[in-house]
Amino acid sequence: MTNKLLYRRIIFYTLIFSVTSCTTFDKSTKENNFNREGQHVKFKNDALGIENLTYGGLNIIDSKEKKKEYPSIKLKYNNIVYYASMNMGYKEKNVEYDYYILSKFNNIDSNQVITKKIICNSKEYYLVISKKIPVEDRPLLIDNFKCINK
Repeated sequence: MTNKLLYRRIIFYTLIFSVTSCTTFDKSTKENNFNREGQHVKFKNDALGIENLTYGGLNIIDSKEKKKEYPSIKLKYNNIVYYASMNMGYKEKNVEYDYYILSKFNNIDSNQVITKKIICNSKEYYLVISKKIPVEDRPLLIDNFKCINK
């Protein structure tokens, strides 16, 4: 085998490994639990010790498999615990926004988003909401993003 061919194979396998080993989702997403509570959905992850209340009717993505159902959605961050997006008519207007719960900080542009940080079990978690969210919808997401009381 020539050196040139050997180098090409090394580069090829390095690229394949780096692409397949990257993940945008936190490893704990297998522990994500979503339960409907009236018009809302309660999110809970006991492994991380966090919970949140969100609106029903959102598109929720918390795995690579689920992401395949929404090919047009481009995820902006890594270490995602879950991602949610709303794109629907709401109170006689079109509402379009998204948000993330992240397990690690990712150079977030605070001009474009609203953030909340909590510390649970000595680890930081972040709620990152698009500023497009209607003002009246903010308190439900922000106030209910918290540590699980055990």
